[in-house]
Amino acid sequence: MRNNNRVRMDARIKLLVLLTAAFSVLIISFGFVILFVSYASRQNRQNIEYVMQGTTRQLNEKVNFLESSILAFRYNDTLHAYMVGKNHDTEKIESQLALSMDLFSDRNRNESSEPFIVRAYLFNQNHKPVSMHYYPETISSIEACNAFFSVIEEKFYASKSWYNVYSGTEENTKILTVKIFDENMENIGICAVELNQQSITDAFEPLENYAKAEWQVGYIPLDDEEHPVSLSCYGMSEDFCAEIEASIREEDRFQQNTKNTIAKLDRYSFGMYSVMIISRSNIFYNLGIPAVVLIILVTIILGVLGFYIIRLTRQVYQKELLAVKTEVKYLQSQLNPHFQYNVLAMLSIKAKQSGDENLYQSLRAYSKLIRGKIFREKEVYVTLEEELSLVEFYLQIQKERYGDSLTYQVEYDTETLSQCKIPKLIVQPLVENAVEHGIEPKEGPGHVLVRVTTEKDKLHILIQDDGVGIGTGKTQTHTGTSLANTKQLLKVLYPNRHQIEVESRAGEGTQITIKIPVMYD
Repeated sequence: MRNNNRVRMDARIKLLVLLTAAFSVLIISFGFVILFVSYASRQNRQNIEYVMQGTTRQLNEKVNFLESSILAFRYNDTLHAYMVGKNHDTEKIESQLALSMDLFSDRNRNESSEPFIVRAYLFNQNHKPVSMHYYPETISSIEACNAFFSVIEEKFYASKSWYNVYSGTEENTKILTVKIFDENMENIGICAVELNQQSITDAFEPLENYAKAEWQVGYIPLDDEEHPVSLSCYGMSEDFCAEIEASIREEDRFQQNTKNTIAKLDRYSFGMYSVMIISRSNIFYNLGIPAVVLIILVTIILGVLGFYIIRLTRQVYQKELLAVKTEVKYLQSQLNPHFQYNVLAMLSIKAKQSGDENLYQSLRAYSKLIRGKIFREKEVYVTLEEELSLVEFYLQIQKERYGDSLTYQVEYDTETLSQCKIPKLIVQPLVENAVEHGIEPKEGPGHVLVRVTTEKDKLHILIQDDGVGIGTGKTQTHTGTSLANTKQLLKVLYPNRHQIEVESRAGEGTQITIKIPVMYD
């Protein structure tokens, strides 16, 4: 009876402790979840705003590049003389145009080397153009572009606008035209540049990492009766895009259309603007669902932990005992190979003393092969010379076994490649497969070739045999397992920097080529 009461009391104490701990942890976890989600929300919003500012800065730099280039046209004496019809030296004018607007500068290119401006034309008062191009073009292509830009220049020259945007020569380009004025505000020329929409899209690429992110880059005409023109757009529906364009001149209307979102409107020179809109869901604005999910997960985890707390005391002793047994077994497994190596070394010495050279060489080779596998267990890489030594030890032993039925070659440049590092035991298992599953089933003599060369900073390891090839059944199973292990090892050590090629024909043999980076200490 006393024992039963003690068991019941212990059970009640355990239950009370478990419930108290669970309730306390639940309250603390709930408070922690609220604090964490609030902090994460603020941090994520700051990150989003930082990305938006960085995107605005990139686009602003491109527009500033265009603006500074046009100002350079105005104050360049050669180009000024050209625009007012006093200079006709085309070669010199084109040289000054390229100097004033360097299309190949970093200011005109983004990280992917996409140019912001692909073509630039400068027209003088006589409507005569000089031009420069980012990409090389044929004579016929340049003539077609000259005709296209001339039509746009005549249309723009007749308008009263200081700047305007037209469709480009390609589907993904727009042409921005700007009138150039002198100090007396008299029109002395027109600059027309073809803008690359892909360059604009690349600047906004970081926004695509967020859910429900939308953006638009457009142009606002000076004429209030004309609607804004979209230069590039992502994620917006046609209706919403039209609403944004309609409200771009009215700040209050724009704020109304973008409420409950993170929105940013920026204006640049030449009537250009950018709009970025990101859903508040990206900053965990609504804490209800995440908080409930986390609380449910915490409750489940606490329930599981409570169940294991009751069993923990008995399991600790069992686990410690199991760990001791495992350690003893591991030491015993290590002792046996070491004992084998010592016995083989002793027998090889006795064979040498007895004058049996063949037996001495065989025992010596086998003992070194075992030694290479035992004493290098913690090493991942070994030198090519060490790995191929194990291969030669193995082949020497098999040569004693098969006699003239087996020949082999191990070839590599000892002067340059001997100290090259490769994964340990990456060649020997494949050579073993070649002998046991390629040469042994073959009728007649067989040959194994191991050759290591280099090509373009890659180490090429060739294992070739003229055996029966990779067939079916047991042979295929053994060979496939070895190859699978080798592929997995290479994938871990050289992710996306290795190749392994297997060629095999029934009755003709198998060839395996491993390609890995050349590596030294």
